[in-house]
Amino acid sequence: HYAEKPQSNISPVINCGVYVFSRSVFDQMKTVADSRAAAFSGAADDIDIDAAGGAGTAVVRLEQDVLMPLAGKKMVFVFKTDGFWGQIKSPNQAIACSGLYLEYFTGVAEHAGKLATASGGGVRASFARASSSEQFDVGTVSSKLAVVGACVIAPSAKVSPSAKIGPNVSIAAGVVVGDGARLQNCLVLEDVIIKEHAFVKNAILGWNSTVGQWTRVQGSTDKPAIFGAGVTAKSEVIIDKCTVLPHKSISASCSEEIIL
Repeated sequence: HYAEKPQSNISPVINCGVYVFSRSVFDQMKTVADSRAAAFSGAADDIDIDAAGGAGTAVVRLEQDVLMPLAGKKMVFVFKTDGFWGQIKSPNQAIACSGLYLEYFTGVAEHAGKLATASGGGVRASFARASSSEQFDVGTVSSKLAVVGACVIAPSAKVSPSAKIGPNVSIAAGVVVGDGARLQNCLVLEDVIIKEHAFVKNAILGWNSTVGQWTRVQGSTDKPAIFGAGVTAKSEVIIDKCTVLPHKSISASCSEEIIL
């Protein structure tokens, strides 16, 4: 039995929204689509989703139209995990979930040594792929780094010993962090340059972006600052809770704007 958002008999188990299907699921989807098309063939205004959110002939709803019938035929099975789970539908959730992973790694012996922490860590191991290098590893560039909490720093990143990193910071391959810079609660993607005495907090910095000297890129936990790829923030400006589209150059302070 499968119930989508049940109003009663609330279960302590949540659907994480990750599915593995055989190719035969497409046959089921086609059957549903053909059936709905036949039922609504005389109503042209039902072709798309209407204003009330109802499904038209072109829409197949995974949970209601596919999972429910298959569950009734005992063709759907559940893999139950007791691990942590987080929803990622917005940028602030991505930062929060990164923090969840760092917290998890800190408590697992086989991963704890791979993190950059206040006490330093010498172990490095394969973590994920990165476009700017053959291997994205985790570990510390130098035991002299000023790290607060648990962070992930790629060995190919160049982080000044006078910079202060953390908590909850992920620094990808090829990143350069200058003297006196301060990073908190942020995701820094490949090949970003953060210049001297810059401040980055509650932010996601896209690939190949640059943050100038004494510049602040900051957001809140609910509304982070976001840079697309190739954004340049000039020196001595404040960018507060802004979303900046790729390849834009910011030379003046701005707050709560979407910069096109």
